[in-house]
Amino acid sequence: MADRQSSNTTNHTAKPVCARSLALAVLMDWQKAAEGMRKPISRLLDAHTRDSSISFLENALLHELVYGVLRHKTWLDWRINAFLHQKDIPLEVRTVLELCAFQIDLLDRVPVSAAVNEAVKAVKSSRHAWASSLVNAVARRLAESASSPFSPSNALQDRLNALPELERLSILFSHPLWLLKRWKRRLGLNGVLDLCQWNNQKAGLCLRINSLKITRNEAICLLNQAGFAARPGDYSHQAVWLDDFFGNPLRLPGFAEGLFQVQDEAAQLAAYCLNAQPDDSILDFCAGLGGKTTHLAELTGDCVRITAYDTSEARLRGLRRNAARLGIKSIVIVNDSKQLESMRFSRILLDAPCSGLGTLRRHPDIKWNRTERFIGESAARQLELLNQAAFLLSPGGLLCYVTCTAEPEETTGVVSAFLNTQRGFELVNPDACLPEAAKRFMTQNRCIGITQKEKGPDIFFMALIRRRA
Repeated sequence: MADRQSSNTTNHTAKPVCARSLALAVLMDWQKAAEGMRKPISRLLDAHTRDSSISFLENALLHELVYGVLRHKTWLDWRINAFLHQKDIPLEVRTVLELCAFQIDLLDRVPVSAAVNEAVKAVKSSRHAWASSLVNAVARRLAESASSPFSPSNALQDRLNALPELERLSILFSHPLWLLKRWKRRLGLNGVLDLCQWNNQKAGLCLRINSLKITRNEAICLLNQAGFAARPGDYSHQAVWLDDFFGNPLRLPGFAEGLFQVQDEAAQLAAYCLNAQPDDSILDFCAGLGGKTTHLAELTGDCVRITAYDTSEARLRGLRRNAARLGIKSIVIVNDSKQLESMRFSRILLDAPCSGLGTLRRHPDIKWNRTERFIGESAARQLELLNQAAFLLSPGGLLCYVTCTAEPEETTGVVSAFLNTQRGFELVNPDACLPEAAKRFMTQNRCIGITQKEKGPDIFFMALIRRRA
């Protein structure tokens, strides 16, 4: 535990910040919300730690616990249910047991006795104190039968083998059954296995260095000297990877000074695709927090006017903060689509809101917040946005359509539907604009399709569309 000091001059000692209690609070906030309406877990983590002086080690454990439970949730519940006569227990009690089971089965560095004792203590201090004996009994049974989805014990393996194939995989890899059925139709069983294993890896942190302030070599030296193992990315000239860093990037040296932005290497390729020139007019049509907007500004030397449009004022506030931190001044923010109606742009980036299923390594909560219906609805919205963005494209201009998923409805399906109804547009090959190493991601239909690769970028799809002159 880490001691917190109050910020006032009286130097009173505040209550220690405990990773386990914070993890319980974060997971409870997440699970209380209706399915499909849950806030991103990263946002909840930020909200719970923003005003605390949690230590670096406790913060790392907090992230490990929260993301670990969400990554392995089906396995943990299956293990817990084996020792419950009544499965319908209060949500807080189940969440305590999930945290306990994760520490016992999947965290080697946490003593089993500590996991059990902390679970009992958490329930005793809750409004479900009556369940402390139940939690104690289940936790001890979990400890006695400690196992892992990576190598289940013989007894557990026999139980798993008795299940239908996809149900067994759903438990071992903690993915919703509907999603595995969908992937099996498209990828086959081996493809499902590969994708699930990749999704359950912990993804390191990828940074995009701010080329307006620092070179990649300088950034790597700075991070290495501070004790962080940094390496250059493989596909983007600005990418730096911290493969073993899973904490809060705000704590990295140089972050507050705007030397880099958190952005996956796959996402960095989108700005390269547009190959913007000094005389271009640029629009980021779904700018969000501005990761790609600020990258476009960096690539154009912060000298080209970039219009950033989004309907969310909260996201635009985040964009303003990011641009200020990075020292970028060329971005003009618009939150009313009517302001765009009379404008035309030679370069448009459309990072369309999507299912996000290509980012499950970083955001395991997404798989519990999606349905098959969501994918179809998402694709319909993406096509609508693509039509709106294309209307604003000048003749001869380029539009880059981007999604962080490989689901056909949201990728090639949207592009094909658009091209079949909008005759004045065509797909163009972006490989001349890409860094050499990234050209390996070109597909036969002239799109960019990034699939799973160990310690590689997220799953991504990009298509470059030109309006005929």
